[in-house]
Amino acid sequence: MSFKFAAGLLILLAGPATADEIPVRAFHVVLSHDDPKIDRVDALKFRGGLDLRSSDPRFGGLSGLNISADGHRLTAVGDRGIWFTANLEYDPEGRLNGISATRLRPMRGVAWTERRFPNQISPIRNRLPD
Repeated sequence: MSFKFAAGLLILLAGPATADEIPVRAFHVVLSHDDPKIDRVDALKFRGGLDLRSSDPRFGGLSGLNISADGHRLTAVGDRGIWFTANLEYDPEGRLNGISATRLRPMRGVAWTERRFPNQISPIRNRLPD
């Protein structure tokens, strides 16, 4: 590894990991397309679902979703080495109604590469030395 490349990588990793607000559109998801009024499966009550879309090329492939204890904050990992955060919004009956304050922030201290397989992109994470 050349000194210039190593220095550039160090500067990239040491730089601030600022969060960028991005546009995200949320579309409501129903439990059953045959009968959109269905909101229960046995003892489970469906409180809503959202299909999230953004024109930002860094957005997508969210996994490892974490919802805060109060149910109002979402944090997820994206396939392109980002953290995604957002506020979850509910209607007066407590059903998931929308999303706001959508932000992306690069992960720090992790090198991401994409390996292409048929029909998917899989992230491969490697921990870099601190």
